[in-house]
Amino acid sequence: MLVGHASVEELQDFLTYTSALESLLLEADNSDFFGTEGHRHRYGWD
Repeated sequence: MLVGHASVEELQDFLTYTSALESLLLEADNSDFFGTEGHRHRYGWD
């Protein structure tokens, strides 16, 4: 998506996808799927 060239529908689709991805990460946060103690540890957010 180029800045200023995305349609409202494209932006909504992107935000829906991003929200779904974030939900999956939060569900897996307490499991060791990523070889660490979750994605927050991987990014240094814990």
